[in-house]
Amino acid sequence: MSRITNKKKSAGENRRKSDTATFFSYTVSMRKEKREQLTRQLTKSLELPGDLMLGASIVTVTGRRDLAIENYKGILEYRQDKIRLLLKNGQLEITGRNLKIDYYTNDDMKITGQVDKLEYGM
Repeated sequence: MSRITNKKKSAGENRRKSDTATFFSYTVSMRKEKREQLTRQLTKSLELPGDLMLGASIVTVTGRRDLAIENYKGILEYRQDKIRLLLKNGQLEITGRNLKIDYYTNDDMKITGQVDKLEYGM
C-alpha cells in the first residue's frame, strides 16, 4: 500500500532556491561583463575596428538633412518629428521635422529630414 503525503515547503527551502537563482543571475552577468571587457582589451591591443568587434553603432551625419545608421537593433518609435532606435548599448532619439526613413535593412538605415537633435540614452 502506498502512501501519498502532501508536504509543505519550509521557508528555508524557499530561501535557498531564491538564493540559488540570485547567485546564478549574478554569475551570468559577471561572465558577460568579463567577456565584454576582454573583447574591448583585445580589440584595442590588436587595433581592430571597434564597430566590427564590439557591434558598436555607427551614426554618420551629413549636414542637418541626412543620417546613416549602422548596427542598430530595432525601431522603437517612428513619427515625423521623432524617431527612436534601439542600439546595442542603449537608445538613440532623433528629433526634428519631416523625418523619414528612406530605407532600412537588418544592418543599416538612412533617415532624411530636418534634424534638430540627436540624443543617446539607456
